[in-house]
Amino acid sequence: MCDTGPELFIPLDRGFQSSDLRALLQVLTGTVVALFKAKATITEVQLVKAAEIFKDKAKDPEQRLYAIHGRVNDREMRIATSSKPQAEEISSKSRLAQFKQRYKRFPTLGMKADVVTDDNGYWKIAL
Repeated sequence: MCDTGPELFIPLDRGFQSSDLRALLQVLTGTVVALFKAKATITEVQLVKAAEIFKDKAKDPEQRLYAIHGRVNDREMRIATSSKPQAEEISSKSRLAQFKQRYKRFPTLGMKADVVTDDNGYWKIAL
């Protein structure tokens, strides 16, 4: 019996999905792959509590977050969340600072941003 490496099982009864292709590429290459890229138009920036997004899985349900929604391929969805800074100055490691570094301004309505699919097939802003 020879070892051919990791096995990948794709159930065909539910159809082939983008996450299946991502998993197949990861097995073949041994690396995480950003499978799809697109442009999103920011349609809404909301200040919400963590519990509103993460429900009972929120570590701190009262924490304030920015929820950024966008339109990707004619679908409206949340494409990013970022913690609201506690002070006037924000850490350069925060998602909000990374966004400003890449796009030269904070998220605003109508702004275009690059998005990529994550490991679960959801669109997320590319930072």
